[in-house]
Amino acid sequence: MARQGGLWAAGVVAGTVIGAAIGLAIAWRVWPVTYTNTSPAVLRQDFHDEYILIVATAYEAEGDLARARQRLDRLESNEPAASVREVAERLKRGSGRDEDIARLIHLTQALERDVEADATDLTSPRHLQGHLCTFPYLAGR
Repeated sequence: MARQGGLWAAGVVAGTVIGAAIGLAIAWRVWPVTYTNTSPAVLRQDFHDEYILIVATAYEAEGDLARARQRLDRLESNEPAASVREVAERLKRGSGRDEDIARLIHLTQALERDVEADATDLTSPRHLQGHLCTFPYLAGR
């Protein structure tokens, strides 16, 4: 009787191990997880850096800063210029190509100029022109 109980337990353990091995083989080899339409914000650091470099390359080709900013916004960074600058610094420390570093610096400078221009527009009274007279009762004043 004890012998039957030992065989039963061994069978359960062997079945569990074999089932787990088959399940892992199916999950890793036959039907692995594929990510589609994933946000760039969840990328691994090296892919994150590559994405920023691609955005800088696209900006160099297109010259469209608004589009570059829109692409960088997908990274969900509070300061996109700082993120681009960090990638440029990592490439400088590593064995980054000079062309790539120049692209990143160019994009960083454009982003910083754009932020400075926005700040200037908000502090000058010029940004209020046209907005105060949109109400009918103020139009006559």
